[in-house]
Amino acid sequence: MGCSSGPNALSVVSYIMEVLRAQCCHLGRQLPEFRVFLNDLYSNDFNNIFSSLPAFYERLKEDNNKGEVGDASTGSSFISSGTSAGSLYGKLFSRKSIRFVHSALSLRGLSQQIMEWLKFFYNKLKEDKACEGGASGSCFISGTPGSFYGRLFPRKSIHFVHSSSSLHWLSQAPAGLESNAWPALNKGRLYISKSSPRCVLDAYLSQFQKDFSMFLRSRSEEMTPRGRMVLSFIGRASPDP
Repeated sequence: MGCSSGPNALSVVSYIMEVLRAQCCHLGRQLPEFRVFLNDLYSNDFNNIFSSLPAFYERLKEDNNKGEVGDASTGSSFISSGTSAGSLYGKLFSRKSIRFVHSALSLRGLSQQIMEWLKFFYNKLKEDKACEGGASGSCFISGTPGSFYGRLFPRKSIHFVHSSSSLHWLSQAPAGLESNAWPALNKGRLYISKSSPRCVLDAYLSQFQKDFSMFLRSRSEEMTPRGRMVLSFIGRASPDP
């Protein structure tokens, strides 16, 4: 709560994971998956936090000596970092979804407001109906940075996935078609045209199959049983765009 946008925004997360990692190692148990929500007001610079996540995940990889760079998955530990913008003096998350709350130096100097907030918080834990404070009805929105060609959320946590006109973007240039590749097989073009040789079509097809398979594999781990997914794609009717 009140994460701001400086270098300390993720420091508590690192500390908690270090403690749990040591405890799991001591007990001979697998490190669980983690879901982290960072909260601050709507005007907070969450982009600065997002840009620091690759380095954060790299440190986790070094600590675990597992996982892959650029993927939030670090061995048996997985972090879904989401932002929940809004005042902490109101409801920010869905009912009974939070196991641990931390706020550092955000509630200072507001003793009356603190008491009101704690009263509000504990009362809402007991309620069964949605609260209207701090959210639109019972809808709570958070943002999760990262490529969808990889894991983004904990296992079996997503009921519905929607992507519209996004999956035509590949994760990288197809092999052999990079800007510095020689010879230039598709010179002057960033797409398939009627003059593109067959090898260019095959390269794009191969990259799409690789990316889309990764997308489906990642979502299959994240979605709940009987979850649903709606995907729409851009197409074209002529050889040239």
